[in-house]
Amino acid sequence: MLTQPIWMISGYYIDLLRPSLNTNSAVDTCPHGRQQCDCKACGGRGICPHNRVRSQCKECGGVSICPHNRIRNRCKECCGASICPHDQQRRRCKDCHGSSICAHNLTRYQCKDCSPKECEFCNVDTSKGLYKKHLRTKKHKDNYKAEFLRVFGEEITDDDVPNF
Repeated sequence: MLTQPIWMISGYYIDLLRPSLNTNSAVDTCPHGRQQCDCKACGGRGICPHNRVRSQCKECGGVSICPHNRIRNRCKECCGASICPHDQQRRRCKDCHGSSICAHNLTRYQCKDCSPKECEFCNVDTSKGLYKKHLRTKKHKDNYKAEFLRVFGEEITDDDVPNF
C-alpha cells in the first residue's frame, strides 16, 4: 500500500509520459561503481577538461567558486553556509558545538578521553588520535586475526578485519 500520493513519487510522470528521459539520469552507475556523471575514468559530464569536479574548478569558473576564488560555502567574506556566526568553520567551532568538537570541548581526534588510549589487540598507544590510522596497519590486522583464531578457532582474511 502506498503511503504517499502517486504524484509525489519521484519521477512518476516522467516515467509514465516520457520514459526515455530517465534512461541517462545522473544516478546511473558506471562500470567502476560510481555515479556516471562523476566518474573521471568514464569522462562523466560532471568532470571538467582539467580532470576536476566541474562545479569546483577555478579555471572553468565553476558555480561553487566565489568571487574570492574559494569554495563558496567555506568563504568567510561571502558568509558561506559552512561558516558560523563566530567566523570559523562550523564543524570546528567550540561555541557552536561543531561535529568535530567532543563533549569535553576539545577537538575530537585530539581528546584523550574520547579516543581509545591503546589498541586492545596490539597494546599500542593511540591517545593522540592515531587509533583509526593504527587500524589500517599490518601489525593490527595480524594481531586481530591471531586473536580471532584463538577465540573462535577459525581463520579470517585481511578483508574480514573490521576497520571501525
